[in-house]
Amino acid sequence: MPPDFPSPAPHWRVRAAWAVWLLVLAGLLTRGAVAPHRNNCFRDHYRSGGVNWLAGTDLYGTTADTCRYSPAVHVALVPFSALPEYWGGLAWRAAGAAALLAALGWWLRAVCPPDLSPKARAWVLLAALPLCLGSLNNGQSNVFMAAALLAGTAAAARGRWWVAAAAVAAACFFKIYPIAVGLLFVAMYPRRFGPRFALALAAGLLLPFLAQEPEYVARQYERWLGNLRADDRSAWVLDEAYRDAWLLVRRAGLPLSHAAYQWVTVAAAAAVGGLCLLARWRGVPDRTALNRALGLGCCWMTAFGPATESPTYILLGPTLAWLLVESRRGGPAPWARAPVVLAAVLFFGTCVAVTTPPYGRLVLRTGTQPAAALVLLAVLAAMTLKRPAAAVAPAAGPFVPPVRRAA
Repeated sequence: MPPDFPSPAPHWRVRAAWAVWLLVLAGLLTRGAVAPHRNNCFRDHYRSGGVNWLAGTDLYGTTADTCRYSPAVHVALVPFSALPEYWGGLAWRAAGAAALLAALGWWLRAVCPPDLSPKARAWVLLAALPLCLGSLNNGQSNVFMAAALLAGTAAAARGRWWVAAAAVAAACFFKIYPIAVGLLFVAMYPRRFGPRFALALAAGLLLPFLAQEPEYVARQYERWLGNLRADDRSAWVLDEAYRDAWLLVRRAGLPLSHAAYQWVTVAAAAAVGGLCLLARWRGVPDRTALNRALGLGCCWMTAFGPATESPTYILLGPTLAWLLVESRRGGPAPWARAPVVLAAVLFFGTCVAVTTPPYGRLVLRTGTQPAAALVLLAVLAAMTLKRPAAAVAPAAGPFVPPVRRAA
């Protein structure tokens, strides 16, 4: 794989797209500074995790402000929780925004098709923004998780396998299901990524034991795993249920039990893994194969994952943007324009609807987000199943005997 050489100065269109991002982020950070008690996941959920870790008290209680992430994430929360609540919240939001911007830029350079024009790159950046707004506004950890997966994919495309393994493993400690992307990379690059990913996961699991008493850490791991096993919203009312394919099953009234649905999720995971292996077997270029694996994995995590909330669809923002531009510019999937535009309408329409709570709840109950994720999953699957066009040899002209030169 090519080394990560410094990129030339970006085109003015790309700079303008980054300027839009910076203006939006400045507005969201200002909103968080002016109204810190509204839409503040750090105050409501995360700060108590860092405070409880420092105090050596139980991390996983039954109150609404409990942080449900792994002990490793609680260690990372300590620097933010040690600050006063107001400044800790601002630092958390700013750190997440910076991580996402850096990872998105790296992914755009290292993973997206190298022949993208400056105009196309600018549109990728702009189209990725709407699905990120909810998590950025609320200060959710999904921002860090999306940044880690983008950075891991970009690092793998550059051949930086230790960085890739560490980044994907970091995403797994926020919510376990990003391990789906890690396992896809393991299947595609078993020797280069697999051992490094296992070591990165082991290091993250052992890190908390260096930051607190071992007995306390072991007890928190037990509580954490118990909470994960008990977290079941399959029968919750539609307003509070997870935004996944099971919501669509319930809305449609299909005669499918939840146990049978879980087998559907396993079958979908196996199909995604098979598609990634097929891409490798056909010799698809690494950056293309990795980009599709990221998209397929994120589609599975959101449509079939065990804990998909509305802001979780930030994970599909970059993939949706790439597919919109790729189908529009007549790339390998011009036929995908209509379904990708349909998915974009569903996603962007939901982003607009949730700004007005009565209509937002109605739209979310209809399952627009998982429906759009399934559309993108189908598009990526069709792109992978389609056999690459064979190179056409030049037509043979009439035979011309060589001219013998005189000695």
